[in-house]
Amino acid sequence: FPHHENEIAQAKAYGDTFANYWVHNGWVTLAGEKMSKSLGNSVLVSEMVKHWRPIVLRYYLGTPHYRSMIEYSEEALREAESAFARIEGFVQRVTEKVGETVAPAAEVPPAFAEAMDEDLGV
Repeated sequence: FPHHENEIAQAKAYGDTFANYWVHNGWVTLAGEKMSKSLGNSVLVSEMVKHWRPIVLRYYLGTPHYRSMIEYSEEALREAESAFARIEGFVQRVTEKVGETVAPAAEVPPAFAEAMDEDLGV
């Protein structure tokens, strides 16, 4: 059964629209093999968050291009943790110097929107 149609049917049964765009991502691999329950090589998020901060996991999974494969490894997670700590440190130093007086952007900059639109048109 095609899964997009299944998700659309579930959303309609709930009384709402599910999504306007489908964005497919690359696989998470382990030792070069796709992670999957059927292969028995998957790692549950509930287990991962016992060892890693959720924000570090989001950073790790969100850093590569969304269509790129991600090779899962403890080393890669440690690198993501270190990189995110540098970002947090930078934000903390800037906040101490400038304060939290900068208002959030009211809208997405046009150049960013154009770049996103171009990729979604693939």
